[in-house]
Order: sequence, then C-alpha cells, then structure tokens
Amino acid sequence: MAKNGWLRRKSFWVSVAIVAALVGAAAANGSARALITGAQIKAHTITARELSASLIDSLRGKKGDRGAAGQQGERGDQGGQGERGDQGAQGQRGEKGVQGERGDQGAQGQRGDEGQRGDQGIQGVQGVQGQRGDQGEQGVEGERGGQGAPGESLVYRAITPPDPAHLNLDVVDGVPSAATTSADPLPGSNEGVALVDPFHLDAGTYLVSSTVGFFDLDNNDSGGPEYGVMKTWLCSSSNVTSCQEPSVGSLWTADIPDDATNGAQQSGTILLDVPTGGDWVVSRAVVRGGTGTYQAGANVIVTQLADGS
Repeated sequence: MAKNGWLRRKSFWVSVAIVAALVGAAAANGSARALITGAQIKAHTITARELSASLIDSLRGKKGDRGAAGQQGERGDQGGQGERGDQGAQGQRGEKGVQGERGDQGAQGQRGDEGQRGDQGIQGVQGVQGQRGDQGEQGVEGERGGQGAPGESLVYRAITPPDPAHLNLDVVDGVPSAATTSADPLPGSNEGVALVDPFHLDAGTYLVSSTVGFFDLDNNDSGGPEYGVMKTWLCSSSNVTSCQEPSVGSLWTADIPDDATNGAQQSGTILLDVPTGGDWVVSRAVVRGGTGTYQAGANVIVTQLADGS
C-alpha cells in the first residue's frame, strides 16, 4: 500500500512537470499549439510525436546530491570459513627464553653393549703409603738347603806398628832412597825396609790386599819427584835373600809431598797361588828419586779362596 501511494504522487508531479515544459517550449518557438488540458494528460493522450526534441531532453531527470546515510542494518549471519591460504615466510628467530626448571630424573635405561677396550692411560701418581699391617703368623719352616760354596776366610792381617818418634804414627823410619830409574828394592842389593813382618801361607789360593803410605817428615827436597815403591815376593823363607825376581806384586805412589805433613798413598790386591808345602810372603819398600831417608807404613789383609788339597 505504501509503495502504490508513492507511485501515484510521483506520477502527478511528473505530469505537472511535462505541462510546464510544454508551455515553456511553445513560448520559445512562438508556434505552440493550444494548451494541453488535464483531461488529455489523464487520458494518456500525449505522445512523443507531439513533443519537441528539446522538450524531451528537458524532461530527463538529473542526478541530485547524495542523501544522508541511512541507519546501519542488523549484522548478518557469519559466512562460511574460506579456504586456507598459503603458508607465509618464516619470521625471524626470537630471543632465547629463560631456562626452565630442571625436570625430574628419568628412569635408568637399559645397559648398552660393551664397547671396545680403549688404549691404556698414563700411569698415575703413586699414592700415599698406607699404615703397616699387623705381622702375620710365622709360616712352616722350609726344607734345609744344600751346602753352599765355601766363602772367603780371613787368614792373616798386619799393620805397621806405631812409631813414638813420629807422634805414634803407624810408620817405619829410615826408608832408603834409590835412583828414579832403578828396580829397587831388590833381594841381595838395595833391599829396602820391611813395613810389615813376613808371614807364611799354606798351599792354596789367596787374595792379598795391601795399602801403603809414604811421608817426607824430614823435609828431604830432592829437587824432583819422589815415588814410594813396595814390592812383594813369594819366598822359600822369611829372609829376603831367599826371594827371587820377578815379584808377585808392586805398588807405586804419586810424588811424595815435601811439606813434612802430607803423604802419598796407594792400594792394590793380588791373587796369589801358593804351591804345595807353602811359602813365605815378604815385602820391602824404598823411595825412588829421593835423597836421605823417609817414613812409610802399610797394612795387609789376606783371605783364602781355596785350599791346596
């Protein structure tokens, strides 16, 4: 109903506009026909042929100004969800977050297969020694071993006795001089002096160890080197005249100091085989290259390695 009323009002005003346009057009042309009556309009007797082109053009509507916006209608139902779009590019990595609390320890897993043995490591530092433990019980006595080889046996020892004339030093005074190039001491010639007494050895094998020292307590300055010499023979008697060259051993010292205090010393060991029936060991001493007489002392130790049986 409202819509039909609106159309009627519109038709009325359209008719009025046409009439006004026709009147205007007739006046302009000066040759207008009689006025169009309302009856003609109502009876729809006006045709396009009865209208001029300018009149028809003037009757066309023109676009008016835009009206005010109407009230917003109610919100419609939500449309269906569209298809999923393509995945966007990955964004930049964000800052590392704070570390969370440590979780509970998980259950122990099954034991894996045993791996290959690695190389041996370097030896570690030795640890502190522990306390000594209690003594254990004494074990059962073992079997007695066989007879061992005979050991060395001390059979003789000697040393020059003290000399009261020289502060009780173990020396003999009056050791004679000899030429530097001589073979003295010699049996039956410049025999020298005995520093220890002769001693007898039975048949067997022996080690004879001797140490000899020579001194110049009288300040005999020969102007050259002075060497102390002690020879040892294996003789048929204790008398040096029964001895024969060559000797079984000799000792030579370095140059004897001329300060009346210090001495020159030498040591040596000889292996001595004494024949059946035994022999005597005789030693004598001289100073080669010296002038005057000197002082000397000796000690002798004899051990038996084997008997002569």
